[in-house]
Amino acid sequence: MNKKKTILILFSVLSVILIAVPVSLIVQQENIIATGQEFKFKTAPMDPFDAFRGRYVALGIETTHLDKPDNVKVTGGQTVFVLLEKDPDGFARLAKISAVAPSSAPYLRCRVSHLYKNDVYLEVPLDKYYLQENKAPKAEELYRSHNARNKQDGFILVAVKNGNAVIKGLYLGGKPIEELLKK
Repeated sequence: MNKKKTILILFSVLSVILIAVPVSLIVQQENIIATGQEFKFKTAPMDPFDAFRGRYVALGIETTHLDKPDNVKVTGGQTVFVLLEKDPDGFARLAKISAVAPSSAPYLRCRVSHLYKNDVYLEVPLDKYYLQENKAPKAEELYRSHNARNKQDGFILVAVKNGNAVIKGLYLGGKPIEELLKK
């Protein structure tokens, strides 16, 4: 009887943990969407399929490198904090690399991909926009047509909070991609 009770308690604790982890991740993402600061990032084109998460539109942020800062030691694979600022058109741009998280300015937590000469290339965590399985191929086609060399009018709306980012929407020609897919 005592052994059954112990097994039941362990099973209950494990069940709570298995439910709590994904729920906490969802709550964290929703909190960023609800309370994070919004930024628009210009995109550049990048066939994407993730066996575990399904179809998505592969995104490329327009600029993913910065000048190497004089006061920060930077190495490949390192996590850095990249301060964000808005340009005159209202689009976000990567402004400055910091070794520590800033207390007041908006920033993204990024990984250093590699260094080349005086440039630091970054892995910016804004590279996938997930859609329903049946809509993703058409969305990818639309995205590519709106991001040709002579016509780049795609951007993503991103909520940023404490270095974490969540993509809220993909826009082509100023319209949400979901609206364009209905046509």
